[in-house]
Amino acid sequence: MPGSSRSSVRTAVRGVPVNGQRAVVVGTEHVAFSILLTARHAGFDVVAMVGAEDRIMSYSGAALVARVMGVPIHLSSTVEDICGIERVESVTIRGPSGPRSIACDTVIFSGDFIPDAALLPGSGIDIAAATSGPSVDQYGRTSAAGIFAAGNMLRAVESSGLAAIEGARVGTNAAAYLESMFAWPRDAGSIRLGDGLSYIVPQRWASPDACGHATQALPVSLRARMDIRRARLCLSEDGREVWTGRPTNILRHRRLALPAAALDRLRGGDIALRIDPA
Repeated sequence: MPGSSRSSVRTAVRGVPVNGQRAVVVGTEHVAFSILLTARHAGFDVVAMVGAEDRIMSYSGAALVARVMGVPIHLSSTVEDICGIERVESVTIRGPSGPRSIACDTVIFSGDFIPDAALLPGSGIDIAAATSGPSVDQYGRTSAAGIFAAGNMLRAVESSGLAAIEGARVGTNAAAYLESMFAWPRDAGSIRLGDGLSYIVPQRWASPDACGHATQALPVSLRARMDIRRARLCLSEDGREVWTGRPTNILRHRRLALPAAALDRLRGGDIALRIDPA
């Protein structure tokens, strides 16, 4: 807005009017940094980002973006209190150096997402405890015949690009099912996860003989629950090593990739994933 100071800007974000000047963003994963940029565009001075973890959960370059914008990031810190009467006046955070107060009029929370699966409980569809979304096989088939699932119904959050890929692939499989009404698989085996791994989507893997006319497999979403230096992922089936990844630093909350070539070797047996020291 030419001729206006940032503090005097009044605008709207996605049609919702905003009337703040100083914002604190709680969270440091990918979406939090998107919020940082959106808030600045809407006219806010973002005065701090707060993360409970000991490092930012987004890519390391995101911290540089915040630094260039002059936004401090408080790690290993939590929000203890949000103060104010008629509106927010400040937040109190507690970090390694103790409590501190940050003056602000807006607090924006990010992270700790849940799947878009509010209608699942009571539906009879199997829910994966680790994700709180439906349990699916590699073609997006749930435990209920004729019902497919994709996108951020499956787990808390993935990029819009990955969700779009899943939607296109699962949509193709659903169209094939409607055309031929192929038999719904009942014998897809669960993928077992070793120590240090948090969740995987898909959770089940059907034998190629049980694919019907479904041909488009989901890209795998795999997450670790902790940071592990110099380790490798190992995929096995029926006790036989199928694939071993290259040594790398495994980061929690970061999507871990499994190559399609390795997954294509799976026959729907006893499948296990583990992390081995490099």
